[in-house]
Amino acid sequence: MQTRANSFSPRWMSFLVLGTVLFASAWVVNGSSVSAHSVSFSTSFEEVNKTCTVNAEADPVEMTCTSYWKGVAEQPASITSSLTLSRSVGPGTFSHAEALDRDIVFECDVVFPSSVGEDVMLFNHGAGGRGTWVGLMAQGASGLPVMTGRAGDGGRLPRSGTARFETSDIPLDGQVHNVVVDIRIAGPGRIRLFIDGSLKAQGFSTDAALQANQFSGGSNPAYGSGGSTPNGKTNREWPGFPQTLMSELKIYDGGQLVPSTA
Repeated sequence: MQTRANSFSPRWMSFLVLGTVLFASAWVVNGSSVSAHSVSFSTSFEEVNKTCTVNAEADPVEMTCTSYWKGVAEQPASITSSLTLSRSVGPGTFSHAEALDRDIVFECDVVFPSSVGEDVMLFNHGAGGRGTWVGLMAQGASGLPVMTGRAGDGGRLPRSGTARFETSDIPLDGQVHNVVVDIRIAGPGRIRLFIDGSLKAQGFSTDAALQANQFSGGSNPAYGSGGSTPNGKTNREWPGFPQTLMSELKIYDGGQLVPSTA
């Protein structure tokens, strides 16, 4: 951080932290001439409060003002910002209205648990014939808790018409995170997981496309709890359901995918 003064010197300047980045600056007004200072920052701030005190006994009269500023975080562009939202659904089961044979994207903001004691579901769409499922497993192939997902053939794995991912690179921290899952029907079939805008895992079908060229059979989808599931998967509710689901489940339907530059 650098400071620069005009043809004057600041009376004083102090910095403090209150939750987000917050600091105070002060300047002095002597009669009609103003003493002040300016500060250059690499980020943006907004003024949230200003107070002034007057010393009438000083000659000339002296006024000191303190401004409080709050750091304004610059949010990165969402990886779904270029997509067209088809609909959003709330917690629990919902009726499907999606084109099952088209690429699709799901997005939500959820609180991740600090530990995973049992398998839990984030969302599902379809069942044992064809279906999509995303959730947490207490123990993956690595022996660690993992986030896993699958799309296509809903039978017991492995299935050539199923795309599947599994990763232990997940934020088990009790904080809110953005989750995006996109599913490509063919070329071959593919399912990808993004957390907070970063690609964490992906998997592909060994066939040229997902089974029957569909990501789901459409039966009894759900967000956070309930619904049907592919073979071997649970519909056990997400930890803290429904309070930990911080957004509706957003669905970008009809052939959309997260841009390849994400």
